[in-house]
Amino acid sequence: MDYGSQPQYWLLFDRVVQQLVLQSESQGDLDAVAPLEINVREILQELAKEEELAQIQRRSEELEKENSELASSLAKKDQELEAKAQEKEDLESNLERTKEKLELELARANEARQRLGEIESQLPESSSSTSITI
Repeated sequence: MDYGSQPQYWLLFDRVVQQLVLQSESQGDLDAVAPLEINVREILQELAKEEELAQIQRRSEELEKENSELASSLAKKDQELEAKAQEKEDLESNLERTKEKLELELARANEARQRLGEIESQLPESSSSTSITI
């Protein structure tokens, strides 16, 4: 509901009319009705408190929505972190297996070189011994 440029005055007017209606409905005899005792300052303070309360409620709703969005974002980031951690563990495991395979291959290559060196060192000896026996 739009009250224009001065909403407090319209709200005050609305409250006064409400009081008039309530008093006239509760009182059957208009001559016995006492004059209205309206404390404008009190009503304006009450209206200001109501407006402040409405603003606080709107801000609270905004903050709750923001909190919900942040919690959702945090949960998503947490899932991403878990996935990245699992991926890291998998990569580290693969790296370790690859290192083990490489070390095994290097050991085999070194062993093959050593045998080749032994065989090569035996070849000249066997060729010289063969030439003597011939």
